[in-house]
Formats: sequence, C-alpha cells, structure tokens
Amino acid sequence: MSTSSEDLRAIALAEFAAAGYAGTSIHRIADIAGLSKSSVLYHYSSKETLLEAAVAPAIDR
Repeated sequence: MSTSSEDLRAIALAEFAAAGYAGTSIHRIADIAGLSKSSVLYHYSSKETLLEAAVAPAIDR
C-alpha cells in the first residue's frame, strides 16, 4: 500500500490532536502509516515540519 504525503499529514494531525506535540513521535506516525521512520523523514525533515504541513490547510482557509 502506498502512503501519500496527504495521508501522512492526516495521520500526523490525528496524532498531534490526540497526544499533543510532545506526546507524538515520528516513529508512531510511521508505524500507523506502515512506513519506516526514515521514509517519513524523507518527506518531512522534522516533527515540526510535519506539524506545520498538517495544520497549514486549516490556517490557510
């Protein structure tokens, strides 16, 4: 199964909402997405970058 950047953002947003920034890990997001941590970091260089990408659509409205 292929996980898109949009899927990663949705998974990340759900995790950040449930556990907060400090309680969310790239490893957990990768596990849910069925990817390795390095695959997530290939698309988003850090947890902060992923958070920014996940919330940007709501902010840009």
